[in-house]
Amino acid sequence: MKNLIQAVGFAKSKVDHGFSQVGRELRADDPAHRALMTLAARSIALGNALVVLVQHDHANEAVPMLRSLIGAAAEMRWIADGSSDSKARAFLSQSGASGDPLWSGAALRERLGRYGFSARAREALGWDEAHWRANAQGLPWGHVFADAAGGSPAPQPVTSEALLEAAVESLAQVLNALHQVWPASFDGADELRQKVK
Repeated sequence: MKNLIQAVGFAKSKVDHGFSQVGRELRADDPAHRALMTLAARSIALGNALVVLVQHDHANEAVPMLRSLIGAAAEMRWIADGSSDSKARAFLSQSGASGDPLWSGAALRERLGRYGFSARAREALGWDEAHWRANAQGLPWGHVFADAAGGSPAPQPVTSEALLEAAVESLAQVLNALHQVWPASFDGADELRQKVK
């Protein structure tokens, strides 16, 4: 697990370094620049938060944040993949609203497939039940409710390793998106994926 935590830090250093290099090129009035910077900043913050939760044995509670990270990475890949300004404007106008593209199941799943997200990242979209129902035994007498209403056992909680593997894959996709827009300044996606293996 230590190598996965270090991989999250590696991703942050690559994003920091890349934006330091392109800083003078960034334009506040460019919708693609604004959307990519916003999403990159959120992705790094989410990666850091996931590490904190994992270090305190709360991987299962981090599932919604992982979903946000996966969504941000997929959105970045989509924005960077041609017609960036119109896609960025759509993201900026919809983000935070009901039907936010980061949480849209159909669009998100399509983008994960299109941009080659790992099986672990795609699997993570199905961890909602584990997030809500696992760890029922955490309270006194919680074992009484370990089975669902239909008699099926509660799902196993998400493991720290699985959560971090999906997070590192998503951060590699963040680097891929930034590299697509600023190829001379953002590298490290393949190296990041190697850290998972």
